[in-house]
Amino acid sequence: MNESGADLLARFRNGSTIIDRWTAARELMAARQLSSVLESDDFKIGFNEVAKEAEVEDGIARLIAIDLIVRLSRFAKKLKPQASRARTEASRIRSAPSTLSRRTDSVSLLAGTPPSRTRHGTIIPYD
Repeated sequence: MNESGADLLARFRNGSTIIDRWTAARELMAARQLSSVLESDDFKIGFNEVAKEAEVEDGIARLIAIDLIVRLSRFAKKLKPQASRARTEASRIRSAPSTLSRRTDSVSLLAGTPPSRTRHGTIIPYD
């Protein structure tokens, strides 16, 4: 691996944002040096950081992280199992906190209260 490949790998590992990692990974792929760094600890650390960002970030940063996982796995077939797990974890829908839930817990309903439905904020009892 030449010096520029080492620099790209360091940028991939130590990138402060997902954009930095995405750019470094794309340059590694363009230089055809990705396959030579797959087994390195620096690459594994960088890939794990991308996977973590795909799970915890919101909005565009999350989408870019998922995109990078997909691109890397398509370019390097060895990454498919690891990338598949990362994509699965990243695609889990995070539930809203229970304090924001609109559903009423059945335990809090009064005994004998008939079921009802809501329509535009108005409670309409079932007949």
